[in-house]
Amino acid sequence: MAAADGRPAGEVPIISFRSQQSALFTSLARVYAMTFLLNHVKKEYLHRHGGDDTEVNQLVSIAKALSSWEMSEVLHVCRERCGAQGMFSINRIADYLPMAQGVVTAEGDNLPLLATVAGQMVAGRSGRVASAPQVPEPGDIRDGQFHLDLLRYREDSLRWETRQAMRKRSDERPSLASGWNDNMNAAVSMARTRGVQVALERFLDAADRARTEESRTALQLLACLYGLIEVERDSGWYLARNALTPEQVERLPREIDSLCEQILPHSLMLVDAFGVSPELLRAPIAADDYVSAVDQAVGHALTSVRPNAPAPRQPVEATAGHTGNGRSVRVEASTG
Repeated sequence: MAAADGRPAGEVPIISFRSQQSALFTSLARVYAMTFLLNHVKKEYLHRHGGDDTEVNQLVSIAKALSSWEMSEVLHVCRERCGAQGMFSINRIADYLPMAQGVVTAEGDNLPLLATVAGQMVAGRSGRVASAPQVPEPGDIRDGQFHLDLLRYREDSLRWETRQAMRKRSDERPSLASGWNDNMNAAVSMARTRGVQVALERFLDAADRARTEESRTALQLLACLYGLIEVERDSGWYLARNALTPEQVERLPREIDSLCEQILPHSLMLVDAFGVSPELLRAPIAADDYVSAVDQAVGHALTSVRPNAPAPRQPVEATAGHTGNGRSVRVEASTG
């Protein structure tokens, strides 16, 4: 890098660049959101009390599809952000890509699975919405509750519109299959939105119940980032229905960048909270001294020409809920 006046500049950590932050911190937000969603679904499944389990079973299917799609995308992003090093098998990132694709298909391919749930939701076996949904009241684009209101409005609207369209189709065409085929994509989007909504609800709840002020702040910022990237994903839809203003839609990329800047000081704590130690990772790319870690892993004398190479980073002692420096994020215990 060079300074604006042309003079050589010192080394700048790549994570300092907003493009890198946007890719990795939005991925981190998705990982947290899916963690909270899956933990919630497991608890709901274990605590069901007989009777009609339709909603729980639907949520299980939605969580399976949404989480495996998200993790496949996260792996691709992480691989790309590591450059060529991310392709080397010794760093293990590339090894997980086919595994993630396997999960997308295993135990029911995601798209047919989600389409089945969407059909049940449209048919009303799990549904609310007896009339056309009302546009949410205007809100702050960085307010988590406003994000939830938007997601609920989108889910309810897509369900309502799909039902109305299928009723109209049934008058014009005798085949139910053709009516469903014409509206399947909207219904699948509705089912996905339900999963995102539940994930964000659990995320915000976990942030509110964090044990320390620092962890609460970090989780609130990350939850807001997750809400914003999901709102941005369908911002044209919200704009067309006056749920967002043009000014809010234009602000979305800037707000995401601003959140990434605020998350940066908390990023190491947020990652360490999962308690994944270097011994468990067994990936040289995660070490402070990459060359020495590769040397140790493959048994080659790569560091023999680097007598002053720094010692490898000591393992981080952390649990699923606590970082090695005593700061607590409580990923597992905060799932609610």
